[in-house]
Amino acid sequence: MKKYAVSQHAVERAIQRLGQPVHNAKNHLIQLMQTAVFNGVVPGKLGPCRIYDHYATRTRMIVAEDNDTIVTVYSMDSVKGGAPSQVITTSGLLADAIKTTIARELQRHSALSVVLIASIPCASRI
Repeated sequence: MKKYAVSQHAVERAIQRLGQPVHNAKNHLIQLMQTAVFNGVVPGKLGPCRIYDHYATRTRMIVAEDNDTIVTVYSMDSVKGGAPSQVITTSGLLADAIKTTIARELQRHSALSVVLIASIPCASRI
């Protein structure tokens, strides 16, 4: 089991955002880190930080790169959060495939709307 230090800020956020009791917050974060998935590196205020996601609990943890300290934690479902979509970006073939799929779905959706509107009898359009 890998050991992680937990900042006081991370403990406070686990209590506030994840609903953990005070006596359990630190250990809960360390346990989540044991099965969390590395998801990238972002620049932080005090240096580069690693992002880890725990998908089963939908929790994202930000860890200082130099000393393995959990800096903060938040729910992946929350609107706020350090770097969900702005910093972690895909590039290359994967990004092109995602853009193509999105464009295809949008076209199909708009074509379906046109067909549905055209199928409405004239009397009910008024």
